Amino acid sequence: TKYLSHIEDELKTTDAVNLQNLTRAVESYKQAAAKLHLKCSSSETSSLELEPADLDDCNEKLGLAERQFLMENGLPRRQWFKHCLQAPGLDLGYAAEAFPGIQQAINEGNYSLAQEQVMLTADRVLAASVWLQG
Repeated sequence: TKYLSHIEDELKTTDAVNLQNLTRAVESYKQAAAKLHLKCSSSETSSLELEPADLDDCNEKLGLAERQFLMENGLPRRQWFKHCLQAPGLDLGYAAEAFPGIQQAINEGNYSLAQEQVMLTADRVLAASVWLQG
């Protein structure tokens, strides 16, 4: 949520971009991750005490969750970067940028593109949430 707060701060002077769907998706993901954490490791059990099927399920969910953040068409003007949560900034060299599609559009003052990227990113974060719960 730290990175979402940064985006919110940058948009304080405009109402051109609605972050509600992304905020809800991030909250859903946080809740799903917390539930999976409880299932996979708690103070009462260790991963060594989980049933093999449960351990396999936890490993699969954690190992493959990252794929849910990939956008089919990639980032605007950089289709080869598919990850909606992080990618090198367009003008940052190799330095990573959080929510790169959204941030790039804000930096360019293209709020319609920013809104489109918010919706696409929210969709991917929600997909990751569903994946963790499934």
